[in-house]
Amino acid sequence: MQDIGGRVTVKKQIDLDEFKISSPEQRYLNLVKSRPDLLQRAPLNQLASFLGIKPQSLSRLRARLIYRDRMLN
Repeated sequence: MQDIGGRVTVKKQIDLDEFKISSPEQRYLNLVKSRPDLLQRAPLNQLASFLGIKPQSLSRLRARLIYRDRMLN
């Protein structure tokens, strides 16, 4: 049986692997779902850096998601 530290390490590795293969849009949506507070507190350039994209790309991605949401509702 693995110890707690080993399980945490495995979980973090799985999360990192998932992050690396996710699209920027999916990473952003995961962030919205898991940490909506960060979207209110962190500047967009820091969010973009965390997501591994440029601030301009984050702005376009957010605009595209807002447009999609408006078209669906």
